[in-house]
Parts: sequence; C-alpha cells; structure tokens
Amino acid sequence: MDIIAKKNKNSGKFQNLKDHTNMVLEEIFKNMDDVKISGFCRSNEWIDENRLKDLLFFSGYFHDIGKATVQFSNTINYGSKSHHPFYSCSLLLNINDFIFPAQYDINMLLLSVLTHHTIFNKTSEFFTDIRDNPEYDFDFILPEAEEFFYGYKREYENFFGKKCPYDYEFKISSKKEICSELNEINEIIKLLDTYEMRIMRDYYSISSGILNISDWLASARFDGQNIRTFFETMFTRDELISRLEKKIIAGKSFIPREFQETLSNHNGSVVVEIPTGEGKTEGSFFWAVKNMKNKHSRIMYTLPTQTTSNKLFDRAEALFKEHTGLIHGSSKIYLQEKYDNDEFEYRDIGNELSFISTFCKGITISTIDSLFKYFLNTGRYNIANNLYLNSVIIIDEVHSYDLKMMGFMNRFFKICKNHSVPVCVMSASIPNMIKRKLEIENYVHVKDESLFRKKANRIFKKETPIEEAFEEIKTEFMKNKNILIVVNTVQKSKEIYEKLSSEDFIGKENVMLYNSAFKKKDRVAKEGEIYDRLKNGKKYILVATQVVEISLDIDFDIMFTENAPMDALIQRFGRVNRKKDPDRIGDIYIHKSIKSLPYPDTITELTWKYLKEGLYTIGEYVDWLNLVYDKLSEDVEFENKIEVDFEKGKKLFDKIIKKNFGISQSYEFHNLREINIESRDFITKDDMDEGNTEYENTISLNYHKYKKCIVQERDTKLRIYHDVIDVDYTYEKGVEIPERITENFEFIGDWE
Repeated sequence: MDIIAKKNKNSGKFQNLKDHTNMVLEEIFKNMDDVKISGFCRSNEWIDENRLKDLLFFSGYFHDIGKATVQFSNTINYGSKSHHPFYSCSLLLNINDFIFPAQYDINMLLLSVLTHHTIFNKTSEFFTDIRDNPEYDFDFILPEAEEFFYGYKREYENFFGKKCPYDYEFKISSKKEICSELNEINEIIKLLDTYEMRIMRDYYSISSGILNISDWLASARFDGQNIRTFFETMFTRDELISRLEKKIIAGKSFIPREFQETLSNHNGSVVVEIPTGEGKTEGSFFWAVKNMKNKHSRIMYTLPTQTTSNKLFDRAEALFKEHTGLIHGSSKIYLQEKYDNDEFEYRDIGNELSFISTFCKGITISTIDSLFKYFLNTGRYNIANNLYLNSVIIIDEVHSYDLKMMGFMNRFFKICKNHSVPVCVMSASIPNMIKRKLEIENYVHVKDESLFRKKANRIFKKETPIEEAFEEIKTEFMKNKNILIVVNTVQKSKEIYEKLSSEDFIGKENVMLYNSAFKKKDRVAKEGEIYDRLKNGKKYILVATQVVEISLDIDFDIMFTENAPMDALIQRFGRVNRKKDPDRIGDIYIHKSIKSLPYPDTITELTWKYLKEGLYTIGEYVDWLNLVYDKLSEDVEFENKIEVDFEKGKKLFDKIIKKNFGISQSYEFHNLREINIESRDFITKDDMDEGNTEYENTISLNYHKYKKCIVQERDTKLRIYHDVIDVDYTYEKGVEIPERITENFEFIGDWE
C-alpha cells in the first residue's frame, strides 16, 4: 500500500510519503547554512554542530511519518480531521539523542516535529485534556509505516555521504505517554533561566525554522511552484553598480560617492548620518552586500511606515528582482494589486505571499513594527528568527521613532551584538542624546560633512497662527508655485482644505487633502496622485499632516507649516528643494501655534527658541536639534519621562519572552509605539451594506473618539464581526466628523 502524503486540490494529483520526505530533505540540505550553524554552536558550548545537523535530518525524515495512519488516510480520502504531527511524536519518544539542555530533558526532535504546522503554544492542561479525546486516537498502517521508519539509515547515508551511526527501534508510544512527555517538556521550559531560554529559543528557531520553510518549499514544488528564498550566488559591489546603472539611473554611469565607498568597505555595525536625497539608501545596499556572509544571508531593511516601505520595495525590486520581499500590515494588498496589474514580469507574487511574510526572500523591506514583533513570539517567529541569525539589518529614519520604540530598539541592538548580526542605523540627523540612549555612540560613524554644508531653503518665523496665512498662500499660488501646507492635527487640515478649495480663483481641483483619515486604498491612490501631479509639473496645493514627514518622497517649491519639534521640522524642510539646488532655494514659513497638540509644550517652545530665520546649512539644522535635546536633558522631569518611556520598550521584550517561556507563541497584540490612544480599523456603514469589507477599505481611527458612531455587524460570508462606523465619507475629504463628536474634543495628531 502506498502511503499518500499530499493531494493537489486543483489537479487531484497525489504524492506519496517517500517522495514528499525526499523533497523536504533536499530543501533542508539547501537551507542548511553552515556559517550560521557553526557560529551558533561556537557561541554555545552545549550544542554540537554535527548533532544539530543530524537533528535537522531526522526532523525532516520523521516529520510526516504520522501520515502513515488510518486517520490521515481518511483525511486524504474523506476530508476528516486528523493530527499527523501528534501521531509522528509517538515514534519519537524513545529517540533521546537530541536532548537540550543536557541537564534537563527536552526532546528537540519531538518538539520540532510536533510544531511543524503550528507554534508551541499549548498549556499542560491541553495535553491532559486530549488524553481522553478520541479525536487524537491513531492507528499506524502496518507494515508500511514500519518499513518507512527503518529507511532512515539509507536516507542518512544519501544525505550526508557517510554511514548512519544511529540505531532506532520502531516502537509506538501511547497517546497517554505522548501527553505525559509534552507535559514534562512544558513544565521544564518554565524552569529555564534567561541565558538558557535565549539559547533554547535560538536552537528551536534553527531546528523548527529550517524544517518549516523546507516543508513549505517542498509542498510548493509539488504544486509546480518555483519559489526562490535566498540569493543563488553572492551579490557583489560591481554587480550592484551595474544594476543601479541599468535600473535606477537609466544607463548613466554610477560613480559611488565618498560615503558610499566607505560603506562598501566597512565590516560591522555602523551609524550613517547623511542628508535627505543624497543616496543613503544606495549606500546602505553597498554596506549590506559587503556584510553578507554567504548566499544564505538576508538583508532586512526597515522603515517607519507602510508608505515608505512600499516605495522602497519598488526601488529594491528593480535591483534585486524576485529576491525582494515586503512585509507590513497591508503588504499583501499592495503586492497582490501590483501582480494583478501585471507589474511583475518574472515572478508569481500570488504564490509567494506566504513565503514573503516570514522574511524568506534575499532582501525584505518592512516596517520596523513587523520585524520587531517577531521578537515577541508573534506569528511564524521561528522561521523569521532562524533567518535573522544570518542577516544584515538596516534601520532607516531612526530619528522618527518615539522613546518606547527606541527602548525596544536598544534591546534589539544588544540581541544583534550577541548574535554577531551587523546593523546599519541611518538618519539625516540623530540627536546626541538619542545616540547615548540607544547606546550606538561608539559605533563607527559615516558622515559626509560636505553634504551638510549645502543650503536648501530660507526660513521665516511667523508669530501668527497658520490660519492667518491664507492671503500669502494665495499670492504664492498665483506665482505658479507648488505649495505644501503641513499642520499638526487632522481636523485643522480639513478646515484649511475646505477654506482653500472654496476659493474660486484657486479651484477645488488644484487643492488636495492628505492625512490618516482615509481608507487604505484611497491613501495609496492619493499618494500616486501626489507623485503624478509633481511629475507632470502641474502646480497645486497639498494640505497634509505629519504623514508627509517620512511617508512621501516629495519636492515642493514652498511650505507653510505649524511649529513642531525640531526633528519633525527638519523632516518637513526636506520636502522643499529636496535636491538642495542653489538655483531654486525654497521658502519655508513656520507659524507659531496657539496650542502645541499633539506635542509637549516644552519641546515646541525650545524649538521656537533655537529656530533661526534666514538661509542656513543642513549642518546648522542639526546643531539646532542638538541644542533642543541638550536643553531637554537638563529638565529633570522631562529626563525622567524619557527614561520611563525607554524602559517600557527595553522591558517589553524580556517580559513577553518570559511569559511565553522563550518559544511559546504569543497571540497578544503588542503595541511598540508610545501612543496614548487606541486605534482600530473601521468599515464605513455604506461599505458594510455593499459588502466591501476587504482590508483595503478599512480606515484606522481613534476608537474612543468615534465610539458613539460605532456598531458591530456580522459578516455572514466570513463569519466575523466588523467595527462599523456610521459617518459620511468622500475620497476628497475622508471621514466627515459629526458635530456631536467634535464638540469639546481636542483632535490627535496623525500617526502611522
């Protein structure tokens, strides 16, 4: 009797257990990264390198032996439920060659096989409950299961090219014995100290992570998909230059700048401070290529927002092609839309999405939240953490994060140092105080002083609120200039938009509103419209909130903005005369606000104090920034708040890992940002009535602000409830705020 392991739902084609197992072993062999495994074993004397490789082989060989049961055969033939990883464990209880750590009794082979379709997340009560649950009963098909079991010696010799030193007996343990063993493992894990837990987490991530990705790849091959999860060959500096010339600068010669050359020759972690628009991204690619250890190395490039991640993905994909991935909350929507529009000439994104979502590609662009949440045991963290162990990390726009996120970042940098994972930290400007808090002040710093001597814009300070600048805005518009208006709250952006769009001589078609109170698909559409208008040279006015500080790579002629913290203002400055062209110096008007919301008064007052009028260099902006933060550090109350927020992030990782014993999966939502509001994704009542409940139609809004307008409605098709908000909505203005909500409510800022 042939044991069936796989059935293609579309073609009806079957694959037997032997063929599937051989495919999995082939993928394990390809994904078995000697550099990573050797480095891990050298730093942990408990782990023997050859024994770890043997564990990978046996986890691959035995992972699906539980399919040689009557119960799984019924799943194939009749669609009934079965639990083949659990059945596989019954043959592994007596294999004791892969115990970690030695002084305890954790069977890593058992653990890896048990969790190859899930993450270890069960409590001891669960294992007790299933003892009497007939759903977990199993009957092996004999003699076929036994014959397959004893084939391990032959396949070991094929895999390693040497005789197998292990002698195992085909012995079926009972369901009660399996549960007792799993209960014992669960209790032992709770006894591990912090050091043991860290090693256990890495060991488990390597063994289960490689098994899982290999199983996925083998299944994809059976379905006729050719998924590439790492670079076939090592990328070189010259190859990168060649691709930059072909794809980015349209055939022109690419001559690396001095700082880019420095990065292309630097090994190890680095801080890069280079002004906006001067080639930091390309410099970081050179650094990444230099620091990759082998073809299994991954580049993980993080950014603050989904919008910036999408834009960088497009650039990176032109260079790295099918080896490029994208991860954030709505990345699947973005990728699927590009695939549906035939924008991918050489890859089938539709079949790659599950692989892309776990950092499996050669280079992955992601929001920093998406990367960090894998360190809180969220999702398929074992695959991502396994890949992280041989990766290079780029953290761009580091200045844009709040103190809680930076506290977590501090913890993350220490983890990277422990694993010899190099990190490239980038920004146009990082306050010295923040460098000290992040503990990166001793990293090698790459900074081109000549670029900071450039001048881009004249600065004008206005004591009047921005609402009184309408006449100046009209005058500049009549001069045929592109105008950017940036305010600090969503509500004010709407008020200014309505005022300007109602002016006949400006015309509604020449004014656009952009903030966070739009559907996700409309934000993407508006971003495209903004780029198109600037590219086509049609003059217009963009009214926006903080989202433009880091979300959009745009270039306007003139800007009117409300006062904000110095680092935020510097980012806004970069949206005018982005290339620092001395022949088109821009004008920036900064208006003092009556209220500083959503920013602390202390910061905005210091910013206003040190901000100067006139034409200054980019380097002088950075000097102002350090003056503000140095002065803040003298304020004991503010310094204490900074330390408290930093500690929140630093302690979060340890707390969650301890709670989940290092390897259990966390199902909790972990907010890494210090935002004192609860944001949720809503569906408008109209969209709900029309059945438009897809993620792309959701709007992220403050739950407490809108709770009077919320109703919960059941999606009968998906059998879930949606938060539905009964408000008016238009593409031009987004969510219309009912008067009953706006009364006596101070509006928050615009956060990603």
